[in-house]
Amino acid sequence: MSGNPILDQYLGSRAERTQETDNGVYVAVESYVGMLDVQLGNGNRVALPYATLLKVTLDPSSGMTLHYPNEEITLRGRRLEALYKAIAQHRVTTVRESGSRHDLIDEGTGPAVTQIVCRSVDRG
Repeated sequence: MSGNPILDQYLGSRAERTQETDNGVYVAVESYVGMLDVQLGNGNRVALPYATLLKVTLDPSSGMTLHYPNEEITLRGRRLEALYKAIAQHRVTTVRESGSRHDLIDEGTGPAVTQIVCRSVDRG
């Protein structure tokens, strides 16, 4: 589709509705996604609307941060570039924290989200 095998894995063909990757990232490929479901390692979840996402920043050394009006969600892990592009295109439905187990065994070639940090911010 894009000529990039990593992006093709996440954006897939139009025939697919959703796809779960090995590292717990779900991607919607057919239509616009309204909310991003963030699943923490302890079982807590939060769904945040893409409509209020102010910006997304990626620093390969420290992770990816999703900036919302009152919250910042930081995703740490490896190979986050494809996930960054998919979130920027509103294609990701769910991101799940895989924990440190993937630090011991490097599985696959896709993004691995090993830690998610949610924090409140005052932009006032």
